[in-house]
Amino acid sequence: MKISTTLVIGLLAVVMANVSQADILDLVGAPDGASTSYAPAALFPANAHDDSGVLGTRWSCDLGRLPGSGGEWIWVDLGQDYELNTVAIAWQISHAPTYTVRLLPESGTGSQANPASYTVIGTASGLDITEGPPRGDAYETWNFATGVVTVQGGMPPGSAVVDILHPVGRYLMIHGTVANTSWGNISIWEIDVDATEPTVGQTGMLFYSK
Repeated sequence: MKISTTLVIGLLAVVMANVSQADILDLVGAPDGASTSYAPAALFPANAHDDSGVLGTRWSCDLGRLPGSGGEWIWVDLGQDYELNTVAIAWQISHAPTYTVRLLPESGTGSQANPASYTVIGTASGLDITEGPPRGDAYETWNFATGVVTVQGGMPPGSAVVDILHPVGRYLMIHGTVANTSWGNISIWEIDVDATEPTVGQTGMLFYSK
């Protein structure tokens, strides 16, 4: 039986089109929200995902506001369901030593503005950023493929645990429950997300593979 070259090339193209590709998501202009924001425009939620990898503007909750019983949080819409590879958080000195990383799929119920609607995919406590160059900031990277959490610059990472490997979802939330008491607020320079198009059957699901 002879298979035409055109058919073979066509089948190959279909296969290649369905191969997932990792990508650093462009979140500039993506819908977002936060529990509270300090008044200056430079501290609104959009500034925490305005230019991947570049620090300069940031989100901050109300200045001098210690998290109440509900904590302080920021969320961003990734645009569709993705399988997360890494999430990197560039914390400002007024960071959250205790916080969770949360994810909500398209098929999830509840509001993206409600932390209770999300599934916790990472739990951190004890991140200790002290004053010092550069500005006492820390770049914390969560690897949801390997389960490893690292902090750039030799800062003490505290205890950080990836609760779910290979999570799939659309809305990403960073939820702080404790603030750096020296400053009293929570602030993030940038949130960078490296993700993969989910394969067939993954969309709208969270993989509890750990």
